[in-house]
Amino acid sequence: MSLKWRQFKYELKSKGYDESNTKEEMVAHIPNPRVDPSQFCDLVHYWCSEKGKIYMYNVTNLWLK
Repeated sequence: MSLKWRQFKYELKSKGYDESNTKEEMVAHIPNPRVDPSQFCDLVHYWCSEKGKIYMYNVTNLWLK
């Protein structure tokens, strides 16, 4: 179950997050119909926040070690 959940989150972000787009553009195109639009909006705001960017930086560094 945890592997499927991680794959789902990975696919959601890889299809739904693009640094070259604005938050509004990302929110307008929800990559999976199973995702609630208000929750996806909150998720995009998290991905674009400093906390979200720092988390992704730390996770990326863990994988590179």
